[in-house]
Formats: sequence, C-alpha cells, structure tokens
Amino acid sequence: SGAHQKESTKFAALSSPPASVLQRVERRTWSRMSGPVRDVKDFWFKQLRKVEFGDPGVPGDARVSLLACSSLHGLTFVATRIGLCVFETAVLDEVNKTAGGPQSSHVDASLLKAKEFRTPSLPLHLSLSCDSLTLCLAWRDDSRISLNFFDVRAVVQATSSSLQPFCSIVPNTMQGAGLCGLKWNPTSPDLLAVSLSSGGVYVLEVKEDVKVLASKTDMGATSLCWSPKGKQLALGLKNGSVVQYNHKTSTQKCHACPDAFGGEPQQGNQV
Repeated sequence: SGAHQKESTKFAALSSPPASVLQRVERRTWSRMSGPVRDVKDFWFKQLRKVEFGDPGVPGDARVSLLACSSLHGLTFVATRIGLCVFETAVLDEVNKTAGGPQSSHVDASLLKAKEFRTPSLPLHLSLSCDSLTLCLAWRDDSRISLNFFDVRAVVQATSSSLQPFCSIVPNTMQGAGLCGLKWNPTSPDLLAVSLSSGGVYVLEVKEDVKVLASKTDMGATSLCWSPKGKQLALGLKNGSVVQYNHKTSTQKCHACPDAFGGEPQQGNQV
C-alpha cells in the first residue's frame, strides 16, 4: 500500500553488519559483565533527539511493547507498521551529534542505517530473551495471536528483507483474544510466560522448537511478571489480586486486592 511504500523509504538497508557486531552476536553463552564496583552519585539520563518511525498502526488502548534493546550486542529492535527494524544502538549517539537543526527536532529513521524485515501481519509485541539470542515477535494469524521466534544471529547476518522464524506457536485460545503480557525468564533464556486477554496463561520452553510446559485457560490473568531469580511467576488477576505460581502454575502464595479503593472493582493491569 501507499503507506507501506512511504514508510519503507525511511530505512536504508545495511548490506553487511560490522565484524565487531557479528563477533558479539556469535557468543552462544551469556555471562554478566564483571568489573570493579563504583559508587556513582552524579548519574542522570539525558534525552537525545527523537527518531520517528511512523505510526505503528496498533490501537491506542492496546497493551504492546514494540522496542527491545540488547546491551550485550549493542543492538536495538523496533517493531514498525510493516515489520521489524534493527540497528546498532551506538548509531543513535552519532546521529544525535551530527544531525542538523535544534536538539528538540525529530531525526529521520533512514539516518540509522537500519535493516528492515517485513512481517506477514502487523507486529503487536516484541521481546528479547535474557541472553539476547532469541527474539520473540507476536502478530495476529487468522484472528489468533501467533508467537514467532527468531535467532538474533540470523537476523544480524540476513541479507534480504525476508526472514523466517526458526519456530512458531499459536496458543490455543478463543479467537480475537489480545496479548496482555509476554515475559522472558530473567535467568533461564529458554523460558517464556504469556498471558492473553481471555485470561489464559502459558509457560513455554523455546529451544529448537516450542514446548508448552504449563497452560491454564481460565485463570483470569491480566498481567504477569517473573521473580528476580525466575523461580516464580506473579500474575495480576481480574479481581485485583496477585498470585504467585511456580513454573507448573501451582499456587505458591496469594495476595488479595488491597481495600484502599473503597470497594470499587479493580484488576491488576501491571505486576
């Protein structure tokens, strides 16, 4: 369509990624960076120039995540109206220094020298595993949510605009259900938890293929989050309570909705 053609002109294809990036991405095991601990008191964030990728096309009331960043590999992933955009994070700083105009002006995305890949449907959610090697991209497939998994190394080395996931899964849920949460385990890069607007929750194991480790379709879940060590999964429910589960979705502890809202109906949209 005209909108797709207009947006596609904003991206410049990167014929071959730098060798330094490929070397970083080729690491098959993830380890935390080590070094001396410093007490930094004067630390703050400074806003750089804004980069405009266009309207994502997702309804304003939808809960989505369209941005992921890998500090280990120095890459940023953005889901756009037409697919997936990948570029080196360091380019953002270069563009901020070299682009003309006032600091508050928007920068055209073509200056990022990004790689762009088209997807069969509008991307709804983007998430990166804790080892930065597996990228999950969700979109609708025949009115159902489809979860598609990509090897980050294959994405970096791809030379065409088409990219195939190494595995996919369509959760067995009602048609039209939306995606409420998509969280990778913070310590186990193969584990992924998914919650849908139908109230269903799935715990997946992603290796060469996708395996459903646990699933419940009637939990009334509206949000989810892993514990810091990844041993438990906290679910926010439609009745406002928060329940802790293990990997097999067996209840560990339940926290009732606080009575600070005067008896008004509440639900846990964020955990």
